[in-house]
Amino acid sequence: MALTQLLLCCILFSVATASHLQEGTARFWPRGWNPDGTFRVDFRYQESFRTGCHQEFNWQCYSGYCGTINFLEYQEIDNDNNSSRPWCQAEGYAVITQPNDKPFSLRESSCCWVYNVRYAGSWMLHAYIDLGTRSDTWKPNRSPVTAIIPIIRIPQNCATNYKLMAHDPDDDIVNCRYGLSYTSECSSCVQHNGFYFDQATCTLSYFYSGTGKHVFELVLEDFPRQQITLSYRDGTTSIRNAAVSSTSQPYTSPPSIYTTYNYLWWFVPTSAVSPVSAVLSQIPLQFVVEGKVLNNVTQYSYNTNKSVSSRYKVLIHILSYPCYILNCMYGYKVGSTVSSCTWGDYRPAFLPPTPSNGASFSAAVETRFQLRLSATATMDRLSDFKISGPINVTKTVTHDRANNLISATIEWTPTINDLGDRVPMCFVAETTNGYQSELRCVIVTVEVGSRSTGEAEVICTDTTMTLLLLKSSIRGVHENHLRLNDQNCMLTSNASHIIASISLNSCGTEIEETENDIIFKNEITSFDHPHEVITRKHLVEVPFSCSFPKKSNISSAFHPHKGNFVFSEAGFGRFSYSFEFYSSNNYYSIIDPSNYPLNVELQDELYMKIQVESALSNIELFVESCKATPHDDPNDPVYYDILKNGCVEDDTVATYPSNQTEFRFSMEAFAFIGNYEEVYISCTVILCKHGDPNTRCSQGCTNGTSSGHNIGKRSLASETQSHFISQGPLIMKKRSLHENKDYNSNSALNMNTLIVAVAFVASVALIAAVIMYKAKVSHAIKYEALPVNELSPTCK
Repeated sequence: MALTQLLLCCILFSVATASHLQEGTARFWPRGWNPDGTFRVDFRYQESFRTGCHQEFNWQCYSGYCGTINFLEYQEIDNDNNSSRPWCQAEGYAVITQPNDKPFSLRESSCCWVYNVRYAGSWMLHAYIDLGTRSDTWKPNRSPVTAIIPIIRIPQNCATNYKLMAHDPDDDIVNCRYGLSYTSECSSCVQHNGFYFDQATCTLSYFYSGTGKHVFELVLEDFPRQQITLSYRDGTTSIRNAAVSSTSQPYTSPPSIYTTYNYLWWFVPTSAVSPVSAVLSQIPLQFVVEGKVLNNVTQYSYNTNKSVSSRYKVLIHILSYPCYILNCMYGYKVGSTVSSCTWGDYRPAFLPPTPSNGASFSAAVETRFQLRLSATATMDRLSDFKISGPINVTKTVTHDRANNLISATIEWTPTINDLGDRVPMCFVAETTNGYQSELRCVIVTVEVGSRSTGEAEVICTDTTMTLLLLKSSIRGVHENHLRLNDQNCMLTSNASHIIASISLNSCGTEIEETENDIIFKNEITSFDHPHEVITRKHLVEVPFSCSFPKKSNISSAFHPHKGNFVFSEAGFGRFSYSFEFYSSNNYYSIIDPSNYPLNVELQDELYMKIQVESALSNIELFVESCKATPHDDPNDPVYYDILKNGCVEDDTVATYPSNQTEFRFSMEAFAFIGNYEEVYISCTVILCKHGDPNTRCSQGCTNGTSSGHNIGKRSLASETQSHFISQGPLIMKKRSLHENKDYNSNSALNMNTLIVAVAFVASVALIAAVIMYKAKVSHAIKYEALPVNELSPTCK
């Protein structure tokens, strides 16, 4: 008999060694539409094992179209490797790209649970989400949020209630229930005796005198409080009715596995399970509850009326196990019954400033968030706090042995991936003998906080700026959600960095001038897509600049002539463009850079060459456009097209034979009409993989009518983004300018002289005429005095 018992113990021990799962949860968080028209869903799950964390869950598509995973992160959250009851909990975070906003579901299944009283072996978890846009919030539907400590321990003789985390970000009604086998929500699908589960409040009550580990496979569902309509991008809709409650009391059937042991079954009140069509989402909550083992105690007198309403008929049969099996299974010494169930004696009691269960907090992106915990126990030594939380959460525990106190600081710094999320955190205090405090959980809402500046390196040349932004410093932000001052300028990336490589005068670069320097400034910022439902705008801000001294002998000083334009891009590495003027069409002699600005005459022939230099050999240069502007700004509103869409626009342009890495052309010099003295030539250039028929280089002149090439969907391995390069300025020779000025001034002088001369002659003629007139009149009429005797008497 003893040998039989020993063999049985060893067999069970080997099974227990292979059995390891202790907890599994999952939740969805829809992020909205990506710039490419796909839908982003964040999926987070937690798993806990007795044998350590090793990323065992492998979620598979169960229904609908489940998309693809673009990002996956896995990290340990908490562990207990220093006791006879070791465990480890980890969280996985996946970014799923969906082609639409239709419902889909995932399933995870494998083997095996930790050894338990009902011999539950394989596990099975099911998660479902409907991504439709709700008519009450005008946002995509979000699933409930839950979390739990991997294993909950209860003294055999202590009735305890556990209010499980069941938070819904859309303020829906959350219903908790046991999983159903026919919908692949659970594997063993056991409803345990000794426990009462209130589905409406998600409260698990323990009043059972048995021992051992009990596996719970629960499902959380959310239902709208009123009828809503879910709308999808394809134009279809779906109606969800409000949850219908019921006071009926469905019968909980006895266990399906019968042994020589006695079991408990009872009637429980619950809400009727709503039809699946009304469900908005379903998430799993699976964990283990352990009744602490007793020594030499097979029965315990327990008054059920203290924790269960008298209106429920409960029949309890005491369950007893041979102690040698339990010793072999759990690997720790069988203890005695606890003499007090009061919180603060054997079982730790929380003290201020520990938050209450269900409390809500706010946290900011890139800002450290803290929770402070404190607990006491007078009859056992406090050892640790067990926590469940998000990736990157940490805890710092301190002990006050003299006063039987333990404290902890839980810290977490949310990233941009957590923006808008409702993050659950749960915790218990634990003693060295495994007694636990009550379970408490809180919700942390992540809001807009301080702006992330990222970690970056700037490379300056006399023509370009290149920013190398470390991806890990802005975790989870894709380059499609980042832009420069000019949103038309694209960014590229490799495995470690996001790359912005631009000319000094392009992509919205701003120029500032101080007494000693010329400063070129640009900035990378995050932005919102029009179809997204959350905001990321300006959460990432990475300003960068290049400064050049106005007067300096060093090579970084700013010169009118532009040297090589050096760029870096994923798939092409480092490459450079040169843009030079030549003295003739044989392209042997480059015009000396010291001669800039170039003085030219109207209709002079200008010979230009653009060339690319790269370590890659199988490449091809394409000049997509060239235009002239009166200022060193390719976006100047005053411009003249020379080449456009790969086509010649100016009648004087001539092209010359060249190889695949250069472009030679010429045109006649001209000037802008108006008060403009300078002319700059700026071109848009692209580097392609030679011979690839799907690149812009292979298309050549398109006249703006081809729609086959979309730079937003280009292949990084075959083609770079467009880059601006420029050269100049060109200035009309002073002689030509003076000739026009002399002509104008001479004309004005001659006109003035003529006017003065005419006025003078006219004045002389007028004076002469007046004199002649007076002389003539004086000779024609003479007056004489009359004699006195001829005077009229009236005149005397």
